[in-house]
Amino acid sequence: MLIQQETWITPLDEARTIHLYIPDGLMPGQKVPVLYMFDGHNLFVDEEATYGKSWGLKDYLEQTRQP
Repeated sequence: MLIQQETWITPLDEARTIHLYIPDGLMPGQKVPVLYMFDGHNLFVDEEATYGKSWGLKDYLEQTRQP
């Protein structure tokens, strides 16, 4: 599941969008590894990527069944 959420960054006095990928089947309280990456708009879907081509991270994680 992909989630986009706006958050306010007080020191910068501006809003930013956080892009989250939550693996399917994740149970409440289940611990999984976390990967932090910048340029969230370029990570998952082509429609949001700067030049129309994303890194395909969601597809990769689903194909390799990485949590």
